[in-house]
Amino acid sequence: MFGRIYFPSRHWYDCTATFDLYALLRHEAVHLRDARRFPVLFELSYVLALPVGITARAWWEWRGYTETLRVWAEVKGEIPDWLIEQIIERFTGPDYLYMWPFPRQLRRALRRQRDTLLSSPGHG
Repeated sequence: MFGRIYFPSRHWYDCTATFDLYALLRHEAVHLRDARRFPVLFELSYVLALPVGITARAWWEWRGYTETLRVWAEVKGEIPDWLIEQIIERFTGPDYLYMWPFPRQLRRALRRQRDTLLSSPGHG
């Protein structure tokens, strides 16, 4: 928020694997660019997030998680099913205030995104 990336704690940071930190920072870099491009809309969509239903935050998070998938494709050469399921849980669950109530639609979109990323030249 407001041009900064926050980590849960120094201990969390120290215990997190290098790849996971890299993927997280790439994801958050998308948010920083979006916040610079759409400063008022971006910040308000997070501050005024409704507790249930489709929210503007879903769009920003879709962009961030697309980058997360891109990192997996580039570095690992794969995007595992468990990662897609984890993203679905975040979008449809309490972590993001149930911002997207359509898990099947999201699963299809994430699988399409995976197919696109893994079929692009130089993905890994």
